[in-house]
Amino acid sequence: MKIFPSIAAAVIGTSIFAVFAGQAQQAPNGWILVPSQKEDERYYVKPLECKDGFCLFLEQSPLTNGVVNAEMDCKGWRYRWVNSADGSKDSWVDIMPASPGAAKLRVLCPANTPNNSIDPIFRSCEEKVDAVFYKRHPHLIGLKLINMNSPLALEWIKIQDSICR
Repeated sequence: MKIFPSIAAAVIGTSIFAVFAGQAQQAPNGWILVPSQKEDERYYVKPLECKDGFCLFLEQSPLTNGVVNAEMDCKGWRYRWVNSADGSKDSWVDIMPASPGAAKLRVLCPANTPNNSIDPIFRSCEEKVDAVFYKRHPHLIGLKLINMNSPLALEWIKIQDSICR
């Protein structure tokens, strides 16, 4: 009877995330408190410009040690840091489901997220894994992995282990 605890954990986890995601608060100066699952972690974002599925924003969090510029790819479910001095940009980083990045995406990109298609609450585990995997390997979209011992199949399994367990 391992199915019941798994279903219960999934439902409870989804409910907790939904509660946290619904508590974003905006100050009159434009800063938004992005809820975190850890009570002592505070993430703040301030949207600067959103266009064609990309949002530029300021962030202040336990990770940033001050205010930093960042860019969110709302459709690709990824973000990167932007150097405010010279405009250079770091490499894209994938956003994982039920992470602080996912909470920031939900706050910054609701209008740029068509039909909540990338919302972790509305996706199965396999769909989340496929979203990350095919973002890394767009040339494989529509193809099935046949050899489950191939490097690509092992990468898919590694993504699954990090997201689903």
